[in-house]
Amino acid sequence: ATLYLGWSRGAARQRYDFRSGKGARTASQIYLQSGAQQRRNESGAMVTVVPAKGECVCDTAIAGNMHIDSFAADALDPLQLPPEEGGLAYLGRVRLSPIDDPSAPNRTVLADHWLKWAFHFLVDADPASPSLGLPLRLYGHLGVRQIFSNWRVGDPTKEKPDVWRGPAGR
Repeated sequence: ATLYLGWSRGAARQRYDFRSGKGARTASQIYLQSGAQQRRNESGAMVTVVPAKGECVCDTAIAGNMHIDSFAADALDPLQLPPEEGGLAYLGRVRLSPIDDPSAPNRTVLADHWLKWAFHFLVDADPASPSLGLPLRLYGHLGVRQIFSNWRVGDPTKEKPDVWRGPAGR
């Protein structure tokens, strides 16, 4: 799976490309959220594209987009809830052993464990790691689990110019 994040002209974008089985074509979920939606605490839109089934579904996103301040003092969070009411909480440092990282198989890492609303976020805290400070895992409600590795930080349109292009209508 591949995750792309992007922010431009007051909008947050997130794209998650994945395969649902061996040999399956890549499916995508594209999340779009304007700056105005962020300020109003509206989650924006989600477009799910499943080429193998010929499906494209547009819906309201279940949550807003991950952004640069998602797990910090978040200027886009109008509620600023305390941790016990769903706001940002640091839960401590954990050891992940081993993690599935193709660049360093069977690597054990230290991670800082953060919780915000229904999302558990594990961030690499190992000073010797090439992904120090970058997300390793995200766990959400309903069994959501995302694993992050092989980070390439930069503008995703340089590598994939059409990364934000949605499917054309009929």
